Amino acid sequence: MGKTLGPFILLFVLVSLAGVKAQLADQLDFAPRLSPDQSKVVYYSYRNDSLPDLYLMDLKTLKETQLTFDYKAWDLNPKWEPKGEHIYFSSDRGGDMSIYRMVLKTMEIQRVTFPHKGYRHSEISFTSDGKIMAYCEFQPNRKTAIYLRKLDSNRDTLLMRSAQSGDEFYKPVIHPDGNELIFLKNMSNDSTPIFDVFSLEIFTEKVENITRTPHINERMPSWSSDGKYLMYSANPDSNSFDLFKRERDSCKMVQVSFFNDKQELNSHLTHSILLFDSGYYGMAQEGNTYIYRADINGRNVWQLTK
Repeated sequence: MGKTLGPFILLFVLVSLAGVKAQLADQLDFAPRLSPDQSKVVYYSYRNDSLPDLYLMDLKTLKETQLTFDYKAWDLNPKWEPKGEHIYFSSDRGGDMSIYRMVLKTMEIQRVTFPHKGYRHSEISFTSDGKIMAYCEFQPNRKTAIYLRKLDSNRDTLLMRSAQSGDEFYKPVIHPDGNELIFLKNMSNDSTPIFDVFSLEIFTEKVENITRTPHINERMPSWSSDGKYLMYSANPDSNSFDLFKRERDSCKMVQVSFFNDKQELNSHLTHSILLFDSGYYGMAQEGNTYIYRADINGRNVWQLTK
């Protein structure tokens, strides 16, 4: 594996404050996730130079509600647990980046993980039965580790760890059936990161590079709700990132976002809805990033956030 530039890549993956300030925009909305009953969308957003907070939109009324208000903290990457009663997210409101959950009925926020000083916990995903949560630990020695937590007992099991300093991996997502984990690795030996998508078979511990694209960057993998498709962003024309849908069984890949002047990074695919963010983050052109909805093939697009 190529040696990574840990701090730079981590900042990119977390959508860093430095990156946001470099991008002149009034609004940057990221990482939409559809609720299990498909009635609401949760995402995080930078508004008017503030640190990111969580927002919730009702898809029927399009009413937007701000969920978190800790203006000194980063609240990032929200995920629904499968029953739809809690929203899990990453935040540094307690010091180092940790995992929290919000009880939607009461809006109570509870801390879930307690990393050692200087460590960060982020990148949350769940099995479809809601019994297992996967998360990533970023360590100050430029190593990363992935843990699986049994939510009925809060017992953690180490799934994988960097072999050496600088051998980080990013954006791990567990398959809904719990048998496979997808993650990103930097394959570049120079200062420009080039990510490939890797698969880990959890029970056999077999690791495979499933994209092998030395001149194309992949970003932000996610499983569809039914586990039939792997979604991720890629820049095959070396310009902006578009979304691609890869069938798990056949490995057939199709493009599902088509904005020529913007880029799409995060997505969530269900059996009938595709959600994604699209805008100008990280591009030379300045502008906002918003949340969009489309059909499962990326057609019939309409903008949700304004």
